[in-house]
Amino acid sequence: MFIEKIIHAITGQISNKPANHAFCIAGVNYTYADFGRQIAAIRQALRSAGNKSHNIGLVTNDDIQTYASIFALWMEGHAYVPLHHTQPEERSNEIIGQAEISLILNSLTGKTFSIGQVLCTKNLPAADLNDKPVTVPDSALAYILFTSGSTGTPKGVPITRDNLVVFMDSFMAAGFNVTDQDRCLQCFDLTFDVSVQSFLLPLMHGACTYTIPH
Repeated sequence: MFIEKIIHAITGQISNKPANHAFCIAGVNYTYADFGRQIAAIRQALRSAGNKSHNIGLVTNDDIQTYASIFALWMEGHAYVPLHHTQPEERSNEIIGQAEISLILNSLTGKTFSIGQVLCTKNLPAADLNDKPVTVPDSALAYILFTSGSTGTPKGVPITRDNLVVFMDSFMAAGFNVTDQDRCLQCFDLTFDVSVQSFLLPLMHGACTYTIPH
């Protein structure tokens, strides 16, 4: 269900509406074709990295590579674990350890981590478009969000692919009629759960997602 309802919905937009704007980030428009090329490049880099861990760290920058990384990870059968780019190193390392992360994707240089291999996703070599996802069960994780840890150690909340499908089905059942002519606001940090529906809903319908910089 996850591949059919989420992945195929978005790869269909990339194939059928390549010239439509998928994102507007910092005043720059990116088409669905641009988005597809970024996903393909990151998928190729992931395979070259040879990582065996299911959970992959993702530094939550406000750029096209970060959003493309989410779909590249899902299409490669992985789950993403968002790491805020300004959070203390101690918190990042606690999350990395709990989630057993051995690879981190980051579109920007300069942020270092004492644990894990870091793959820079900016300016990767081009790759052939590939809309065939790796098959994993819907019970596999889609992402893990961590609590603030303000009252103790941050705790991971695992969200499965099944959970995400039900979440999106319920959200759309509320009556939101999104078309490829719409412009949708994504104003949440990627460490916050509501961000997921804010970029998924427009992308599944060929609309354009406008993000808010940090």
